[in-house]
Amino acid sequence: MSLRNNSRKICKTQIELGKKILRTKTRKAALKLLGKVPHMRNGDIQKGLRWWEYIQSVPEKDRAKTIKNSAKPMLEACIKKYSYTV
Repeated sequence: MSLRNNSRKICKTQIELGKKILRTKTRKAALKLLGKVPHMRNGDIQKGLRWWEYIQSVPEKDRAKTIKNSAKPMLEACIKKYSYTV
C-alpha cells in the first residue's frame, strides 16, 4: 500500500470518527470518543474538543452543513500531514 493510500485510510477513519464526535451532545461523550481516535498526537484531543465546542455554538439547523463543508478540507490537510510522517 502506498504512503498516500495509507494516509488516506487513516484520515478517512479520523474524519468519520470526527463526524460522530461532533454529533455528540455532551462534552464528556465527545472527550471519551476523542480518546479512541487512532493515530492521535499530543494536543490533538484539545484541538478536537475546541472544534466540538465551536460546532455546539453553531445554530443546530446549520451544524450538519458546517460539518459537511469542513470535512473535505480537513481530509486533505490530514492526508498532507500524514503523507510525510507515516
